[in-house]
Amino acid sequence: MLHAALWPVLAVWMGLAVVTLVSIVAMIVWGTAHLVRDSLGTTGAIWCPPQERMIGVHGVPRQFTAGDPPFATLQRCERWGNGAVQCGKPCLKLADAR
Repeated sequence: MLHAALWPVLAVWMGLAVVTLVSIVAMIVWGTAHLVRDSLGTTGAIWCPPQERMIGVHGVPRQFTAGDPPFATLQRCERWGNGAVQCGKPCLKLADAR
């Protein structure tokens, strides 16, 4: 009689354990995918006020771009190739001012 009462309890605990494990694994996979995407960067174009034109860039994209510039940081700009980002802060702080 006691066995019949304990099996449903064990089943509930096992179900909770499986849900918890799947949630933890999903969080780790999701976080790793975003880290890899950020390290690779994305190519795009932003308005650069010092040069008063759109400039091709490669950098780390933002997740939510509503009202914000599309990049959080720049890895390189079109004019300077793989060198230092010299249009930097003004390009990131100002939204498309065209």
